[in-house]
Amino acid sequence: AEYMGTVNSGICMGIDTARFVAEPVAPEFLCPICTEVLDDPIQTLCEHYFCRSCIITALQHRSQCPIDRRPQLPSDLTPLPRGMRSQYERLLIYCINRERGCDHVLALSALAAHEGSCEFGELKCSYGGCLETVLRKNFDDHRTNCEWRPIQCSFGCGTVCPYRSATSHSSICHLRPVECPNSCGQMIPSNSLTQHLAEVCPRGIVNCRVDGCAFSGERGDENIWNVHNTSEATNHVAILSQELKKLKERGIDQVRFNQEVRESLQSIQRQAVAAHERAERADQTANRSLATAAAAAPAPQRVSQHSLTFTAIAHILCMFFRFHSRHPLVPIAHIIPPLRVALWESELLWFCVFWCCQWRTSLTNVALTERGTASNDG
Repeated sequence: AEYMGTVNSGICMGIDTARFVAEPVAPEFLCPICTEVLDDPIQTLCEHYFCRSCIITALQHRSQCPIDRRPQLPSDLTPLPRGMRSQYERLLIYCINRERGCDHVLALSALAAHEGSCEFGELKCSYGGCLETVLRKNFDDHRTNCEWRPIQCSFGCGTVCPYRSATSHSSICHLRPVECPNSCGQMIPSNSLTQHLAEVCPRGIVNCRVDGCAFSGERGDENIWNVHNTSEATNHVAILSQELKKLKERGIDQVRFNQEVRESLQSIQRQAVAAHERAERADQTANRSLATAAAAAPAPQRVSQHSLTFTAIAHILCMFFRFHSRHPLVPIAHIIPPLRVALWESELLWFCVFWCCQWRTSLTNVALTERGTASNDG
């Protein structure tokens, strides 16, 4: 009894005996665990009958039959014998929706199919946000009138919102119609109201189309504009004449300006052409000079664009060597920092060094010759 109570305190439950037409139900169709009519019945090795969920839950607590304590595993469970199964499926039972109005009495084998389509069955609304549960026969009406049903904006903006939020959306929709503030009688989409007032509204106040005329009136009042155009015709002609005169003067000034611009462009173009021709002549002269120098030289040498600069540097160094023939190269470079930078950073470094060495050698030879001459004279 203690074991039965432990199992029966779970979620296991068969079919309520009160739902069956023939009461009491035969004992062999009652589950020993939940004491209700068998639901999805199954048989143990020792031929005891239980609800499937009841016996599986019991075997999870203890691997033995709850009736005779014989060893039993879930894998050993088998369906009811054919004869027993046939009697079980012929039991008559009321629909589970009997209390809601369904009076169907049917065999247990047909119960599942009927309850799946019973019009008194309860269904939960499928619209997001709706928590109502309604009878199947009323389900279509509920979906039609549910406050959470999605609807499109009636003004055509394309927004889809729940029916209950349609009013709040309508108050902010940019296509909601609003009455013209000028009382012209038209309903205008809210996002087009500014354009309507500025360009279309017949009650809008506009200025005379003649620039300079101070008159203004309603756009759609033809009588006012006819009277104004008739009475102010002379004034309009005078204003237009002044504007035409200004346009002519502006046109003359524009022509003069355009002529000056063209002349300036032509002058610049002539100067550019002359400068280009001078540059070409200078290049030709330089090329001829280089060709002549190359032909006169004993051996062809590559002339660098910095050759003149560093020839001057070499001459300056030679002058210093004339007065400081006994001093090394580095102190002289320190004495003349700009020449040091040019010397060590130039691509003609070794060219300058070569000429300096040649000059120093020549000075040494001259000094030795003078010394020898003095010795001979002595």
